[in-house]
Amino acid sequence: MWILQVNILDMTNETYNQVRALIVEKCPELLELKFGCEVQKYGTIFTWLHMVTDENSMSRCTYVNMKTGQLHQVLETISGVEEFHILGREPSLADVLRAIHKSNPANKTNITLESDGQFIQRTNGENPNGKASWDLSKPFSQQQPEVIEFLSTLIPIK
Repeated sequence: MWILQVNILDMTNETYNQVRALIVEKCPELLELKFGCEVQKYGTIFTWLHMVTDENSMSRCTYVNMKTGQLHQVLETISGVEEFHILGREPSLADVLRAIHKSNPANKTNITLESDGQFIQRTNGENPNGKASWDLSKPFSQQQPEVIEFLSTLIPIK
């Protein structure tokens, strides 16, 4: 579960939370209740799998407790579904890139992303002004603190 996988220093953890909040602000679809979205109910975090609502406003919900592996298939009323606190899904690299673009649609950041995950920021198109390597095998929450710090300069923290 990505919320529990953040193993970085407190200051960086604060930066991580701020950067993630800005990504969610720029990409609100991360909070849509659909496959892969993490939700919390009764103090437990679940990963949402599926929901089908019938004509009587009853919803058959399927979600899994990733800690125990227990699958839940329940019938909920609309108000029961609304009791879930939506945590959202983890930002992907594509979400991060969209957030960078929405923060600076004119691309005045002069950012390039190499195929190996290397973000490079250049001044005047030549000398690297800053760079960080996104580990393509890991999700956003498991990126190195330098990557999160670098992203905080591209998606300015208010």
